[in-house]
Amino acid sequence: MSNIKIAILGLGTVGTGVCKIININKEEILKRSGYEIEVTKVLVRNKNKKRNIDISEDLITTDPEEIFNNQEIKIVVELMGGIEPAKEYIIKALKNKKHVVTANKALISTYGDELLALAEEMGVMLYFEGSVA
Repeated sequence: MSNIKIAILGLGTVGTGVCKIININKEEILKRSGYEIEVTKVLVRNKNKKRNIDISEDLITTDPEEIFNNQEIKIVVELMGGIEPAKEYIIKALKNKKHVVTANKALISTYGDELLALAEEMGVMLYFEGSVA
């Protein structure tokens, strides 16, 4: 069994749902893929905000560098939406040789070619709704 450490950018409705789905389906993901997915860090704007999820305080950060500088984190899942700071964070993740997953249509439709070129240059993958590069 291999362990893959991921970070999630954003803990709104979608980020909360993704965290819950990963936790609920941990065993099924392991059985199907051979990998245990471990959410290692979750980036939020406000640590003190009341959330609809039971999550360890140790996982939550307001400092994106805790994610980008952590060599153990291999995948960053962007669930913030909008163009900025999502674009800046995806670029930092790619430059730090982290694979990125996003469903941010506005960002991909505007900057997709640039981000895909950077992912290729860095030797990592950028996954987005309907495509992988």
